[in-house]
Amino acid sequence: MLSYFFHNIIRKLRTPLLACILIALFSTAQSQVNIWYFGQNAGVEFNTNGVAVPLLNGNMNTPEGCASIMGSGGVIANYSNGEKLWIGGSSTIISGLSGDKQATQSAAFLRKPQDPDTVYLFTLDADAGPDGLCYSVIVNKNIVPGLMNIPIQSNVTERMCIVQHCNNMDAWLIVHGWNDNKFYAYRITGEGIDSVPTVSAVGSVHSGNIMNAIGYMKVNQLGDKLAVAKMGSGVVELFHFDNVHGIVSNPISLTNLSTPYGIEFNALGNRLYVATASGSLYNYDVSNWSMMDIQNSRSLISQSNNLLGALQIGPDNKIYVAQDNSHFLGYIAAPDNLGVSCYYYPQAIYLEGFISEAGLPPYIKSNHNFVAVSSNACIGDTCYFNVIGDPLRIDSLIWNFGDPSSVQDVSNSINPYYVYPAEGLYPCSLLVYHCEEVDTFEILTQVIGAPEVNLGHDTSLCDNQTLQLNVNPTLGTNYIWQDGSTSFTHSINKVGNYWVRASSICGTATDTIEILNVWSAPIVNLPNDTTVCDGDSLILDGGAAFTCIWENKDTSRFYVVHDTGSYHLQIYDSNQCVGFGDFVLKMDYLPVSKLGNDTIICQGDFIELRAGNAQFFEWQDFSTSHYFTTTLAGTYWVELTNHCGSTHDSIQVEVEDCDVDILIPNAFSPNGDNINDVFMPKTLNVISFSMQIYTRLGQYVFETHDISEGWDGRINGQYAKSDAYFYLIRYMGQSGQEHIRKGFVNLIR
Repeated sequence: MLSYFFHNIIRKLRTPLLACILIALFSTAQSQVNIWYFGQNAGVEFNTNGVAVPLLNGNMNTPEGCASIMGSGGVIANYSNGEKLWIGGSSTIISGLSGDKQATQSAAFLRKPQDPDTVYLFTLDADAGPDGLCYSVIVNKNIVPGLMNIPIQSNVTERMCIVQHCNNMDAWLIVHGWNDNKFYAYRITGEGIDSVPTVSAVGSVHSGNIMNAIGYMKVNQLGDKLAVAKMGSGVVELFHFDNVHGIVSNPISLTNLSTPYGIEFNALGNRLYVATASGSLYNYDVSNWSMMDIQNSRSLISQSNNLLGALQIGPDNKIYVAQDNSHFLGYIAAPDNLGVSCYYYPQAIYLEGFISEAGLPPYIKSNHNFVAVSSNACIGDTCYFNVIGDPLRIDSLIWNFGDPSSVQDVSNSINPYYVYPAEGLYPCSLLVYHCEEVDTFEILTQVIGAPEVNLGHDTSLCDNQTLQLNVNPTLGTNYIWQDGSTSFTHSINKVGNYWVRASSICGTATDTIEILNVWSAPIVNLPNDTTVCDGDSLILDGGAAFTCIWENKDTSRFYVVHDTGSYHLQIYDSNQCVGFGDFVLKMDYLPVSKLGNDTIICQGDFIELRAGNAQFFEWQDFSTSHYFTTTLAGTYWVELTNHCGSTHDSIQVEVEDCDVDILIPNAFSPNGDNINDVFMPKTLNVISFSMQIYTRLGQYVFETHDISEGWDGRINGQYAKSDAYFYLIRYMGQSGQEHIRKGFVNLIR
C-alpha cells in the first residue's frame, strides 16, 4: 500500500522514421480497455483516433489500485478499486470485495478464455494482508451470487499482473509471495483457474519492511520479460518469463533507486521505465541481457517534487504517468527513444478539475510474443527486416515484401533483407507459425529519397508582420536553421538572409530566403472614443494617403457613425502594409426626471423629492441640489440639464391630518333585529362632526351634529323604502383641518 499514492496493449510497433509500421491482427485477443477510471473521479477515453480525452463521469475514488473492462459496443462494462465494483458507467456499485484500494495493484479483470460472457475480477489485499489474492465471477456486469471473494492464495504482496499465454487463448495470473522469493503463475483456461500454480523461486526475498510489498509488477507486450519494483529496498528486478510454461528466470537487479513504484516497458520491450515516489522518472535499455549494460544505460528523464505513481502503456503506445494529487495526467510521447528524447510531458492531459492519484488501470497484455521491425531505407539501399522474440519458439515463418515488380520478394529467414527499386510505401506481410498458431503481421515499409526544402522567393515585410518559414517534416529528417534552432517552423521580421538545412540518412538539402525590406506600417489616426447625444453623428476620417476598409467593407475615406458600437478600420499604403484602428461611440440622452406621481403626506411628515441623473438641477425655489425636501402641500417642479439639453417635471404634494379617521359603512338594515339597524359612521380622534342624508333625487332626509347619533332609516317618522341614499359628512380633528366625505349608503329592508 502506498498511502495516497494499466496495462493497455495494442499490437502496433512504433519504429523510427522510415521504418516499418506494424499491426498484428489477433482474433482472440482480450478487448482493449479504452476507458480508464482512476484517482479522485478522474477518467480518460481513447477515441477512435487513439487520442486520450478526459471524462467527466467517473464515480470512483481510489488512492492506488484500479481496473476497468470494456463491454460490447465500446462502452465500459465494469470498473473497480478492489473494494467496490461499479456497474457500467453509472454510480451503481457492489461493495464488500476483499481487495484494498490502497494496494498497488488492487484489482484486475480477465474475460474467461473461450467464454467472453464470463469475467473474472481478481483482488489483492494491502500490506500483505490476510485476504491475499481472491477472485469473483461476473456475468452481465454483476457478480454471480455465491461466487464472490473466492480465495486463491494468502501471504502475497500487493503485486499482480496478467499476460496472455502463447496459445492465444489461455492466460497467466502472476503474483509474488511475502516472506519468500517465489513467483506464483496460475494458468487460466476455458476450464477455469488452475489450483496449482507454477512456482519459480528466483530473485530476492520479499520480506522485512512492509514497503517491500509495494510497487508494480509488469510483463512486457512480447510476454518474455517481467519487472518488479521493490519500493522499500530501492530495487527493480528484471526477469525472463516463459509464457508457455509460466516460469520466471534469469534475474537482474537494478539498484540505487529511491522508492521505485511504477514500471512499464515500451511496445518493443527493449526499454524499461521506472517512476519513483520521490519524483524521479528513469529509462533503461534492456535490449542486451547484461546487468552492467542495463544499469549503465540508465537516464534520468525528469525530477519533480510530485510523487510519481503508475506507468501504463496506452493504445497509442505512449506511456502514461500518474502523478499524485495532480489535475494532469502525463505521458511519455516516444518511449522507444532513450534519455530525454523520449519526450516526457507532465501536463499532457488536463483532467477537467478531477485529480490523479498513484494508480492507473491495467488490462491483459497482448497475446503474441513477436513483433517485426525493419531498418530505415533510402532509394537503392538495403532494407533489413527482423522478428523480435524468442526464435526457439518459431516453428516457421514467411515474409512477403510487397514489391509488385518482382515475384521473388519472399523469404523464410528470421532476419531477411530486400532492396526496393523505387521510392514509396510497400505493403509487407509476415506469417509466424508457433505454438500451433499463426500470427499475421501487416507492415508498411517506407522507402524515401533525399530530403527537399523550399522557403519560397525573396520578399519584403511590414514592421507589424512576422513571416513564418515552414519545412514539410519528413520522418527521419532533421532540420537546422541559421540561428541553430531545429524546429519545423521559423519566424522572422527583420532584413537579412535566412536558411535551413535538412539532413537524413538519404542526404542533405539547403535553401535560403532574403528579406529585402521591412517597411513601416501606416498608423491609423482615429479620434479617442467619444460620447454623443441621441440623434447626433460623427464623421471619422481614415486619411487621404491610404486605402481604407471599414468594418462593414465600406472603402470611403470618410465614414459617418451615429449608432452606439465599435468601429474598426484597416488602412493600406502603397506597399500594401496594413494599419489597424478601432473607435468606440457611446450615446448619451436627455436627462430623465424621477419625481414620480402626485402624492399625499401626513401632516408633520416630510417628503424628499429626487430629480434623477443630470449635470445640473434647478427647483421651483431656484435651489440646485439633486433632491428637494418639503413638509408643505403645493406644486413642486425641477428642471434637469446635461450636455444634450434640458427636461422639466413637476409633482403635486397634498398634506392630510393622518391622526383623524372615519369609517363609513356602505349599507344598513333597520328591521328591528338590533343588528346594523342604524347608519352611523365610526370615528377616531374626531372633535367636530356633521352628517346630512338625502334621497337620490336630492330630497333632504336627515341631519345630525352628534357623533353618537345615527339615522334609523325613517323619514318624518315613517319607514323609508329600500334604496341608495346620499350622505355628506364633515368632520375635524385636533389640527383644525376640515375633512369632507360623501357617497351613497344602501338601505335594505
